[in-house]
Formats: sequence, structure tokens, C-alpha cells
Amino acid sequence: MEKTICHKIHPDQKLRPACFLCGEDDPLVIEEHHTLGKAYSDDVIPLCKNCHAKITAGQNLFPPRARSHKAPLKDRLAYALYTLIYFIELVLKYLKDLCLEIVGAVPS
Repeated sequence: MEKTICHKIHPDQKLRPACFLCGEDDPLVIEEHHTLGKAYSDDVIPLCKNCHAKITAGQNLFPPRARSHKAPLKDRLAYALYTLIYFIELVLKYLKDLCLEIVGAVPS
């Protein structure tokens, strides 16, 4: 399966992986995040260590038995939906802060 990675073009015209959420591009802090957990999908996105920790902390609110690939379908679906919702909430926060930054207001 081919992986899609977010990249940022630098002044030296080289592409570097960048965090899907905040845009951090220091290669020392970029990690691959399994979007639905390793048990469910090989799909990954690049996240910096900070954003990765936030997403993982949200996923870990679900008990391990509900995150297991052996969990009942309803638990696995709830986990997948919760993961997606948590991710979208973080994206919206970054977009909101970016809009405020553009107009010179202080992000919340």
C-alpha cells in the first residue's frame, strides 16, 4: 500500500515531511500516526510529536478492549468515529488560530 505524506517546500527547494496539523517540519520530531490505530489500518499521516501525543491521548480515552481488533463491530465503529471527530476538532482549532493570527488577533 502506497503512503501519502504531507510535505513542505523549503527555501532550499527540498521537500520535507510536515505535520498534517500544525505544519511543523523538523524531521527530528515528525512521526507516522496510524489514523485508525495499527490494528485497523496501515494508513498513516505525518504528525509532530506534540500533535501525535494529543491525538493518541484522545484515542486512549477509549478502553483497550474497545480499541482491540477483536472488539465488537459497534465498539470498533465508535472508536473510528471518535478518532475522526477528535482529529477534526484539532484541525478546527489550528484553523481558528491561523485565522486570528492572519488578522493580528491573539489566538485563544
